Amino acid sequence: MNLSVNEAFDVFDQRIRLTDDALKFALDEASAISRLICTNPAIKSCIITGSIVRSTAIKEFSDVDIIAILDDIYKSDALTPAKAMSLVAHVAGRRIHQITDSGNIISGLSENGVKIDVLPAIIAHADQGGNEVYQIPAATRSAWQEYSPDAQTQGIAEIDMRVGPRFKQLIRAIKWWSGMNGKPVHSHDIEVLASRAFDAGIPELPQAVVVFFNFAIKDLRDSSRGMEPVACNSSLHSSVKVALSKLHSAGDLAKHARKVEMADPRNAPQAIHLWRGLFGEQFPDVLT
Repeated sequence: MNLSVNEAFDVFDQRIRLTDDALKFALDEASAISRLICTNPAIKSCIITGSIVRSTAIKEFSDVDIIAILDDIYKSDALTPAKAMSLVAHVAGRRIHQITDSGNIISGLSENGVKIDVLPAIIAHADQGGNEVYQIPAATRSAWQEYSPDAQTQGIAEIDMRVGPRFKQLIRAIKWWSGMNGKPVHSHDIEVLASRAFDAGIPELPQAVVVFFNFAIKDLRDSSRGMEPVACNSSLHSSVKVALSKLHSAGDLAKHARKVEMADPRNAPQAIHLWRGLFGEQFPDVLT
């Protein structure tokens, strides 16, 4: 049967989101890895967080996020972000395989092939809502930054309740696009951007995708102003340029698809073909 554009987005979401069985399997693996990591005295506790917990995970590209909280004896000025990364990489390397590290994340695979990301952290303080706030290494490992996973999870849940299921559907769609394109926007940043863009409400999904790309481009431009292109962060400048280029290309294609659809409802097949060009083969054909 012929699909409308909105129906095509619904089919796409069903294809890319984790099934209940896959979600349970990933959480069970994360729990087992967390227990093993916590047997090391350097680790005070572990928290499973991220898209798996927030129901924004997708097939193929989503990892299980574990925050490894260092014991209080490590809370001192002598503990640099780089040292914290090295310590947690050593601990995690005994529990997960094919270890790599990039930015502030240590990545690997569980024995059963689940992708695991481990993030070092030390307890900082509680926020006004009582959520624990941690210090985690910045992506450059040159400084600490604050992060509250509970606050983010709570914030996304509140927006989801307020504006409806299209909010998480939009996040999953953008994560899929990002995963297909080398992750120019990290999953955490997609959730933050979506939360800011759609805090008061969200339009139908095709328009929401257009709005998101416009919002992300403006935000990245604003946040990158004032960066000095010196040797220590030349790679950061390069990644910003790549991200902006990919966001612009995606935004232009999304706007074109939306314009085609809005010109005449009978143009749905052409619009769906364009959306498939943006999101890949998991986006349904005109006939499905």
